[in-house]
Amino acid sequence: MASPARWQRAQQYERGYWETLATRIAAGSASQLDWYRWRADQLVQRLRALGLGALTEGRARVIEVGCGPVGVVGFFPAAERVAVDPLEPYYVTNPTLTALREPTVHYRGGAAEALPCESGRYDLAIIENCIDHVRDARAAMSELRRDYGFTPLQFETETREEARRVQFDASALRASVKAFLGVSEFAVTVVAQKTLPH
Repeated sequence: MASPARWQRAQQYERGYWETLATRIAAGSASQLDWYRWRADQLVQRLRALGLGALTEGRARVIEVGCGPVGVVGFFPAAERVAVDPLEPYYVTNPTLTALREPTVHYRGGAAEALPCESGRYDLAIIENCIDHVRDARAAMSELRRDYGFTPLQFETETREEARRVQFDASALRASVKAFLGVSEFAVTVVAQKTLPH
């Protein structure tokens, strides 16, 4: 469980990051978050490869937890799309960030430990790059499986060595410093299917 002070620092860092990026986007010196679309396309391909193509046909109800200002869900084909983030009260006040949003997505303020939605409503939950921003990972996982458990279908992880190598090769000073200090972040991807009652 993260301490309240650590969680607050993480939220302040995240807000500062998005404020800086929004300023750069408004000035035309940064891209307009095209990687959200790229990640949504990757997710569609991954789900289809796992035999879950029905989730990608535009009829699913999808929730994204820790969506940031726009979210992968904004580019995912779905009948209903909800995006939840604790910084939503800030994002909604930033015209540069809200201009990049898909207007049919319902954005809500909230935390992974207490999702502002009803149980059992969604066919797909997207959680990306946010587990380090929750106060209590166990509570967040419990909240995500309110009604049912999950059966893992795919588990992939990048090694720390791979992540360090990429960061050492990066031109950004921050990435190189993280690699040198041994605090490289590495990707873990899990696709799990809801376990239905018998």
